[in-house]
Amino acid sequence: MMLWNLIFYLTSALMLVSALAALFASQAIYGALYLVTSMVAIAVLYYLLGAPFISALQVSLYVGAIMVLLVFMMTMLHKTAPKTYVPRMRRRLWWPLLLLVVLFA
Repeated sequence: MMLWNLIFYLTSALMLVSALAALFASQAIYGALYLVTSMVAIAVLYYLLGAPFISALQVSLYVGAIMVLLVFMMTMLHKTAPKTYVPRMRRRLWWPLLLLVVLFA
């Protein structure tokens, strides 16, 4: 009985840590992977609590279907940031100075 309690607490900790990691992930794909880990841990918790059918539904519906669609959407809509031209400061500085001289002349 003690082993099942240990598995339950370790799975609960894994679920909480992966859910927090999904919230603070730097990239969306890493957040989705942490979310998959969290959902699998929830399925294990359902199984340990005596609901194997709900556990199978959790894995097949959420992890298998919805997360695949989410990852597919992220890969299809992934847009890279355009390269922007940042001019040097010397080039930008002489226009305002010239206008200032013309204005006060």
